[in-house]
Amino acid sequence: MPFYHPIDTKDIFATMNKSLIDNLWYVIHFNQFTQHREAKGLEKIKPIKEQISPSSHALEGLKKTMLLREMSLSSLNKTHHISMKTGKLLGKLVHGMGAAHVRETSLTLHPLYGVPYIPASSLKGALRNWVLQAFFNGNEVSIEEMEEHGTNNQTIVKIFIDLFGNQERRGLLQCYDAFCDDFLLKPDILTVHFKDYYGGSKPATDNQSPNPISFYVVEKANFHFVMTMSKRDETRTNSGLSSKELFMLATNWFVTMLKEQGIGSKTSSGYGYFNQLSDETEERLKIHIEKKEELQKKQFEIEEEKRKAFEEEEQRKKLEGKLAAMTPSEHLTFEIANLDMNKQFDQDRSKNELYEKVIEMAALGEFEPAKELKKFWQQTNSWKVNKKKKQFEKVKKLKELLCED
Repeated sequence: MPFYHPIDTKDIFATMNKSLIDNLWYVIHFNQFTQHREAKGLEKIKPIKEQISPSSHALEGLKKTMLLREMSLSSLNKTHHISMKTGKLLGKLVHGMGAAHVRETSLTLHPLYGVPYIPASSLKGALRNWVLQAFFNGNEVSIEEMEEHGTNNQTIVKIFIDLFGNQERRGLLQCYDAFCDDFLLKPDILTVHFKDYYGGSKPATDNQSPNPISFYVVEKANFHFVMTMSKRDETRTNSGLSSKELFMLATNWFVTMLKEQGIGSKTSSGYGYFNQLSDETEERLKIHIEKKEELQKKQFEIEEEKRKAFEEEEQRKKLEGKLAAMTPSEHLTFEIANLDMNKQFDQDRSKNELYEKVIEMAALGEFEPAKELKKFWQQTNSWKVNKKKKQFEKVKKLKELLCED
């Protein structure tokens, strides 16, 4: 069986089981081969499958892609107006039907994810066309004339230029690719009754055989539409409207366009229309903003722990350097000065191990440790004690060293 693929695609896929290929880009655009009838020497294009549904793997990848986009959009919340709407497809959608394809009828699929989608340029172009039809009778030339000479429709002209731009300025409205969370591809038929007439070779007569053309359509899909606009001051818009007012106007027009005009091919036959468009902006952004705030909080706590650990290490190094430069007497004085009066362990050390060292230093003529130990015992109520206690003799010895009564 011959494969009509680009040579690099053929080398990869020729030995593979085609039923295991998950990406619909290949299934729709490349997995179209011919069957030979040896007796008559005729070729026949393989019939379109009854229907194609995405695999769970493809849907999971698409879900992750949309979540990542929503996370990115949530970071624009302070600087941009954001609209996230979900629309239910009313019937069928066929987008990109006129693109080059082996069957002469195509379907727009994302080249990376292999799923049907509506490109951002198509959405913005459809909205622009709707505005032209609704306010300018479809005449784009009149917009330039109205802007130049001034008419009663001047406000709409300026709004149009603000949103979509012209030769001198860029439009403020930004549209994004529209994806669907689930879908079904089904075969449909377009029947050409006068193929010779449309081919330009013969007049339209009843003796010409109908020419059925099969193509895929999207069904049972909910598409997610996203638009943004940078927040600006009123003085920075051509129309004088605030960016918020412009954006609200654009989103309302967008909803009307999807309901009244539709998008894609064969809209005159009822394809590409939407209904039940719901605004999910606040709900979706809130989830990601809360997640981001929680993540930032955790990150701050981690950074704070790192900072404290770094400072403690720096202090430890400084202390080690300081201690290394001290005399034994200074070292002992410092050690006593840093005892914790609230810890029983430190109190016990002061009366035993450290006391013995203080006596040794005093014998060498170093009395600063003794003074520091006296101060610590005063803080811990161990200086004025009953004569019957062992501590009394230690206090008495310290007083003798310090020449106190």
